[in-house]
Amino acid sequence: MQTSLLTLSGAGLEVAGWRARAIAQNLANIDTPGYKAETVPFAANLRRALAGQGPRVASLTGTVERNDGNNVSVDQQMTLLAKNTLMQQTMSGELRNAFARLGLVINGTGVIT
Repeated sequence: MQTSLLTLSGAGLEVAGWRARAIAQNLANIDTPGYKAETVPFAANLRRALAGQGPRVASLTGTVERNDGNNVSVDQQMTLLAKNTLMQQTMSGELRNAFARLGLVINGTGVIT
């Protein structure tokens, strides 16, 4: 079965939202002893979003644990946030363009950017 660009972009935005929440939770727990940073892997969760399922959260690997057992790095989280923001902007742009093309076809109007 072929997945439409609208469906794929919508699911991608949903996953980006899940990832943003995981990053926000990690940053909110930066001073919580023993807290382990989490992530929402994009590819696996895109499949889950397309299937109408909720997110699957994973432990963030490749991190350095502090003496208090916490492994959240502000620098790493801000880098992940920047990547996620770019992904959200890309998916939003794809949706905007797809709807503009639909408007052009349906109404004979619309702006394709």
